[in-house]
Amino acid sequence: MQTCPHCESTRLQIRRVGRKAGAAIGGVAGAAGGIASAMGGAQAGATVGLVAGPLGSLLGGLAGALIGGVVGGGVGSTVGSKAGEALDDGVFDKYECLSCGHTFNL
Repeated sequence: MQTCPHCESTRLQIRRVGRKAGAAIGGVAGAAGGIASAMGGAQAGATVGLVAGPLGSLLGGLAGALIGGVVGGGVGSTVGSKAGEALDDGVFDKYECLSCGHTFNL
């Protein structure tokens, strides 16, 4: 069983700092990129929606932007999470002692 090198407690937790930060940053960036690129899709949706009238145009445009943001955010979050895992493995302290708060790698 692993122990803290500072206080020898066995109450440890894995931190995953890079993974959490990467997922958050990637999600925001992906959503922004998805919405920006979806504006073209929104215009296409609005054009196709004109067949159903002004309300169809509005709903088509909103659906295009919403889908682009959701898909972009999901992809960005996944990619950011994977990049953050690499940072967790090589840069950040992986463990935190729940007894004394010391962070360390084994």
